[in-house]
Amino acid sequence: MAYYFQYVSKFPFQSKIKLVGLYTDSFPHEGPSFDRFNNQNLHELNRKQFYENYLEDYDGIVVGSKNLENYYKFYSNSLVFSNGVYLQNEFKENNNVGESEVLTIAWTGNPNRSMKGFREVIEPAVNELQEEGFKIKLKTKFSGPYRDLLEFYSDVDLIVIASEADTGPSLFAEASLCKVPSISTKIGFPQTVLKNNVNGLFIKRDKDEIKQQIIKLYKDRGRLKEFSNRIKNDYLKEYDNELMAQNLIMFLNKFN
Repeated sequence: MAYYFQYVSKFPFQSKIKLVGLYTDSFPHEGPSFDRFNNQNLHELNRKQFYENYLEDYDGIVVGSKNLENYYKFYSNSLVFSNGVYLQNEFKENNNVGESEVLTIAWTGNPNRSMKGFREVIEPAVNELQEEGFKIKLKTKFSGPYRDLLEFYSDVDLIVIASEADTGPSLFAEASLCKVPSISTKIGFPQTVLKNNVNGLFIKRDKDEIKQQIIKLYKDRGRLKEFSNRIKNDYLKEYDNELMAQNLIMFLNKFN
């Protein structure tokens, strides 16, 4: 359903109802930026022009975050916010967050997408902390079977998110379901779920600030545990799959 499919390929089917999806908060949205059918560079368009050229003709828009819902509700009255996590109820909770002498920090995804910030700020921050003598382990997963993620967070104490433009990321959702707290930039799911110093910490996309916040939780395991005890319930209040599914069902029923 990603918006760019319409100008990088031709659909081999037709339908009575056409829906389009948006899944990155940044603008221009992440994805191929050149419309080969109309010789148009989408980066030359403002948001209103983008909507008129690539979204307005669709019967409905599905967005992956509340930020996107807030952006596009001014243009469209046929819009729904719906997202979700596959196998939500099978993620294994970690009830031992912060109890090990070694603080395990995790990250999953494609490390070479610069908007994610892994190579740029997260990895260097952790490397420097290790060199400074902090007992920190960086656990990563860049590829592999999805089901491996169900237990990936079972020994993880903290995740760090430095994305510029995610509607998720799924990393945040998965970790939250496992009761693993986050420090994160103000994007996507975290911007809605995180309450600073209550169930996690907000950071700027800055290596030194990331280091400072990791050190804060490294030294205050009680606070880290408090975050862990809250984050799953706080996440489910906003993004439980059942809630997201009902949003989508109600939206689709309008077309019957």
